[in-house]
Amino acid sequence: MEQSIYTYCFKDYDSGNRGWGFYSFSDGMAAYFHRAPELQTMADGRNYCVPSNSEVWKVNPITDYDRDIVQEAQSIAQYHPQRFSYQKLEISHEETAVFVFGKNLGREIVSEGRAGNKLVYTLVGSMREVLDYPCFYGDNAFFQNKLTRSYFVNGNRDSRAAALPPVSLIAGKRVTRESVHAFLQADPNRTEYLASLFYALLQERSGGNRPILICDKKENIIFWIAAVTLLFPLEIAKNISFNTYDGLGETSVPQIPAQMTLCGVYSPTVNGAPESHATNYDAGAFQNRKDVVLFDLECLLLPTIKTDAFLPVIRAFCQGDEKLLQEYHQYLMHNTTYRDYGTEYTAFYPVGTERAALFPYYSREVQEKILHAVYPSKLFSDSLSDAELQDAIVVLRSSLKNGLLSREQLLNEIWRYAADALKDAEDDFQHLIQLEAVCQLVGYSTETIIRMYFCQKPKQWCEYFASMKKCSENKLILLLKLLDLSRPEEQEAFQILARLLSESENGKAKVKQFLSRQLERLFGVAQPTVSPQMALDLLSASDCATVFSQHLAKLYMQWNPNYQEQAFSILESSYLGDAFVHALQEMIWSQPDAFQRAYQTIEMMQRHGSRFTASWEERFHQNLSQMPLQHQFEWTILLLQNGAWGYSLEFSKLVENLLLQVPFHSEKELAGFSLLICCRIASLGGTQYPIFLIYGAVKRSGIKFKSWKRVAEVVSCTEFPPELVQCMREMLVNDVQRFFDEEKDAGHEPSEETRSVLKKFKFFGRK
Repeated sequence: MEQSIYTYCFKDYDSGNRGWGFYSFSDGMAAYFHRAPELQTMADGRNYCVPSNSEVWKVNPITDYDRDIVQEAQSIAQYHPQRFSYQKLEISHEETAVFVFGKNLGREIVSEGRAGNKLVYTLVGSMREVLDYPCFYGDNAFFQNKLTRSYFVNGNRDSRAAALPPVSLIAGKRVTRESVHAFLQADPNRTEYLASLFYALLQERSGGNRPILICDKKENIIFWIAAVTLLFPLEIAKNISFNTYDGLGETSVPQIPAQMTLCGVYSPTVNGAPESHATNYDAGAFQNRKDVVLFDLECLLLPTIKTDAFLPVIRAFCQGDEKLLQEYHQYLMHNTTYRDYGTEYTAFYPVGTERAALFPYYSREVQEKILHAVYPSKLFSDSLSDAELQDAIVVLRSSLKNGLLSREQLLNEIWRYAADALKDAEDDFQHLIQLEAVCQLVGYSTETIIRMYFCQKPKQWCEYFASMKKCSENKLILLLKLLDLSRPEEQEAFQILARLLSESENGKAKVKQFLSRQLERLFGVAQPTVSPQMALDLLSASDCATVFSQHLAKLYMQWNPNYQEQAFSILESSYLGDAFVHALQEMIWSQPDAFQRAYQTIEMMQRHGSRFTASWEERFHQNLSQMPLQHQFEWTILLLQNGAWGYSLEFSKLVENLLLQVPFHSEKELAGFSLLICCRIASLGGTQYPIFLIYGAVKRSGIKFKSWKRVAEVVSCTEFPPELVQCMREMLVNDVQRFFDEEKDAGHEPSEETRSVLKKFKFFGRK
């Protein structure tokens, strides 16, 4: 083992200066420092601080230097703890043991020096040198007997010390198995205390990884560490780091030694010294901290004991009987590969009661024994419980990994089981689950199993995967692809899958693609065989439902009128109502026959009293006003003939525009003209006629032919209210008379037609 000494010295080994530094170290230690800088930090005293209550040992004033210094050394030994720590490190890919010893040397080595001198002695070497439990090496003779204050006072003052030689690691005589048993038997409560410390150690290794702080008399701490580590085989005990004393830092903020598993702390009162703030440990302050576990025997702050079948072994050990413990150690080391100190450590007890859950840790011989107990007869037994099945699967998985069983062997057995036990699988879903689990275990594609039996129990398959803590997304997508949404049971299964897949963006995309295909398959025909309500139910199972409004509108265009009317009444009143109707409207107006489709849809809306009717009529009128006049006229007449559409502002403007611009050449147009006028009258309340506007349109109907007779025929139309006809005839007489006079003044003889019209209407309405 390589060694180093750190203290206050006359000649520092590195620089040759007086002060704090390495007094000496071996050549091999220098190489270790170079390869692992953190090792030098452990060895140079920065992580070691002596208790600050120097008043318990310091003699003031010194009258007899030699005698007083001896008295101070005795007081330090009485009241102050020494440090003995052990850690296993990996340095340059080699497991390395590090032992650090520390003690208070009292005053500095100059005459009547200040208090605060300390010594740190470090041993480093290969783990192969550690032949016994690390706790047995604390009583180091060189450290205890030779490395005293006088060793450095009387040493070389003018030159640096010689390099230290490598040394052998020798166990001491104070801490032995016998002395540990004697310590435990000295107080009957120590059996339960040790059990508390042991189970806390297992628990922290498996979960918290918090250091356990041990507070007791300074001489007792190494015995608690020895007692708990002796409960493990040597190979495992070497993994447990410990420190018999840590001051928890020199500043006011405690420094928790996270790298230490077991850590002794110092309390002045339990060690017979006056109460003082000697270190950063305070039981009251640490009691509620979450980053440490307290094992404080001064205040009896102990971890809660969670016992198991191993507790009798601990009790026997405390009584000096190690037979059960040694048997367990031998069994663990020869029949298992477990080499840790977590909660699984006691799970192998009692010896010989092999558990399938621990199968990966057993030796090959024990694994073969367990395997033959569950395969093949028990694995495929109808009476196998869920827990037994899980244990069997653990066994088989490890057997495959270790080569105890080939995939071909297990696969043949699986299909034999499938042929025998699954004949009535549709009545026993548990068989399917068992088969799927075993197939997954051997790496056989479970898709085959699922495809064969999914249609029989689709909802149960989905519920099964939903109950699993973690299920492959690819498997969920496979189930999704197998669904036939025309079947009610599979619709329920889809809702489960959609919920599970919505947890990822990829899953959401797959649900969307699937819904698109299913909607096309179920509703992409003129007369679907399923209710439109199904589409809503399916879309409600996904969080991307509104995305499908346009898709539904597209499908709606393919349906026959009867199914359209049925679907519209359902869709418009659903959560998709606004989005669907908007998408449908945009799609209709993008079609070549948009007006015809829109007209039919609005009529259907009127029949059902749809809340969207008014907005659709307004959009129809707006679009119609942008069409050629003849197109406007034809559709306006159709609207007036076939139903009473609301007289919106847009429609009123449309009628007015037609009255101003459309020439009425035929009898059909003349009949339409009559409707337009009636519409216009109705829009103005029926009493305030736009007489000049209407009469202007009447005159245009005859001007093209230069025929007052034609105008007179229009005026005489019986469709007009009588009072309107009378006003227009008077206006006609005035116009014809004016025309007659103008012709005569121009030297032209008015035509016979003009004379006839004037004569016919001149005395209209006179008695």
